[in-house]
Amino acid sequence: MPDPSLAAVLLAFALAGAAAINDWRAGAIPNRFTIPGLAIAPLLHAWAARGLRPPFGLSAPLFAAAASVVSGGLCALVPLLLFRFRLAGGGDAKLLAALGALLLPRAGLAVELLAFLFAGFFIPARLAYHGRLFATLGQTIATAANPALPADRRRYLPNEMVDRIRLGPFILLGTLSAHFLSRVTP
Repeated sequence: MPDPSLAAVLLAFALAGAAAINDWRAGAIPNRFTIPGLAIAPLLHAWAARGLRPPFGLSAPLFAAAASVVSGGLCALVPLLLFRFRLAGGGDAKLLAALGALLLPRAGLAVELLAFLFAGFFIPARLAYHGRLFATLGQTIATAANPALPADRRRYLPNEMVDRIRLGPFILLGTLSAHFLSRVTP
């Protein structure tokens, strides 16, 4: 599968940047960013694939558009599961799906992995900075046993220990890092 076109990469950067700014300011990634990205990606890839030889004897634009749709769905699996369990927002899932559709599976999944890695390093660092790392870890371990305990013995995290982070800036970092890492490594 060919790499995404320059137009798709630039659109992915713009989409991730706009979503990160909006998520940072308002705490949400609106549909006006994600839905057009999901709609434009297959058309953009179909246009860029004109004249290429696709596998399976299909037309190149049809294969490229299908690859974009499948890539968006593949990149949406984990974020949608996290959204289902209320561990991530719906805008984050749609943004990662749109970036997957724009950047195709290899780069789209790299963006997702890097975004979660950046967020995974940031959360403990922020907790340590505020002096709450070990208290939060202890409380989290205690609440991990909740499914096995009767209702009257269950422990819950206090509200001050339950924070939501905004993934938009981490998704932007993942998008930029995935692109530049793909240029450095073969």
